[in-house]
Amino acid sequence: MTDCGPSDPSTLLAERLAGYLDCHAQSIAQTGFGGFNGGWLGPTLVGGFLTIYVALIGYRLILGIPFGARDAVLATARAGVVMALATSWPAFESTAYRLVFDGPAEVAALVLPSDLAASNLEDTAQRLDKDLLALRSSASEVPTAVTAVNGVTTIQSTPAQPSPGVQPAGEPAQEDPLLRGSAVVLANVTIGAVGAIRVAGGLLLACGPLFILLALFDPTLGLFEGWTRGLVTAFVASIGATVVTALELGFIETELVPAGSVLSEPGLATEPALFAVATLFATAMLAVIVGAFMVGNSFRLFRGRRPIWEPAPASLLSVHRAGPAWGAPQPASRAEVVVDAVRRLTQRETTQSIRSTTESFAQTRERLLQRRSADVQPRETGAASPARRSSAADSASLQRRGQQP
Repeated sequence: MTDCGPSDPSTLLAERLAGYLDCHAQSIAQTGFGGFNGGWLGPTLVGGFLTIYVALIGYRLILGIPFGARDAVLATARAGVVMALATSWPAFESTAYRLVFDGPAEVAALVLPSDLAASNLEDTAQRLDKDLLALRSSASEVPTAVTAVNGVTTIQSTPAQPSPGVQPAGEPAQEDPLLRGSAVVLANVTIGAVGAIRVAGGLLLACGPLFILLALFDPTLGLFEGWTRGLVTAFVASIGATVVTALELGFIETELVPAGSVLSEPGLATEPALFAVATLFATAMLAVIVGAFMVGNSFRLFRGRRPIWEPAPASLLSVHRAGPAWGAPQPASRAEVVVDAVRRLTQRETTQSIRSTTESFAQTRERLLQRRSADVQPRETGAASPARRSSAADSASLQRRGQQP
């Protein structure tokens, strides 16, 4: 475990603050992991979660939910990875701890050119203190003579004296407010931002074993995913902050510090330039943090297995698919949705074909019946005519017989 003792009081404030933040961020991560596994809480949660995980697999088998060899291998691998990361410090250190604290500096060293050095937080604070001291000393001196020997210009300067009536006797010289404000902004950008990112990463790592255990079950898998997004955000933000800090200190050391010794008047251009540089790199640091948050927020787990939760037919929602061991019905996969859509389309086409065939048969039968009825009606009319004529003749003959005396 990291031992964070008292800092050296002879060093400047920025360097002491940087060392304090860096050391305690790592100490929080180590103490959190050790306290979780060293006390009663860690073993109790590990045993309880693992028991529930195995019990859910047993319930799936008892209820007859499909659970094949592939699902058994995946469930075993899932439990093994979770147990290793949540209980083993070497595994956790190599996969998460070193990635958050040591990885950003190594990646930044690969990205930066050779004339810019990527340093840790404490070395960055030390460089910043030296640069600010150099700028303060150059701002308090006035060049008195400029000589050129063999093309080489030499500037001699003396400390600036306060004007009569401006500085009371016996009181220390007042520092330029613009230079003081620029120093505060630079300290917040280089030390405050990077230190806050590292402290946030240490806090996430301290709670890591608990979030890793939650990865055993799908209902709590979102918490593990959010924890992973936080680590990714801290990692990317640390890389960006290291690059921005290296660019900032490189510009100050190569442009402002040498230029401060050739000014004609104290603080003529150093203070405004330093303030402009501080505000510009503060904006760049804010943009880097926002970009890191967007990158971390885009992280998703198991995207290749079930990328989109698509609405499935009611007939498929009641089918228990083979999957992890929590025993709840899950939405159908994309392949099942496509297969069901093709099946329903085939059934619809078959139904339409049968319906059209039935309708055509009914129409043909109706036409045949109409033709048959049309042929039968004239025949019946023709057959009834002689009978009517004979009956009329008989009735006429009977009437004549009745009229005879």
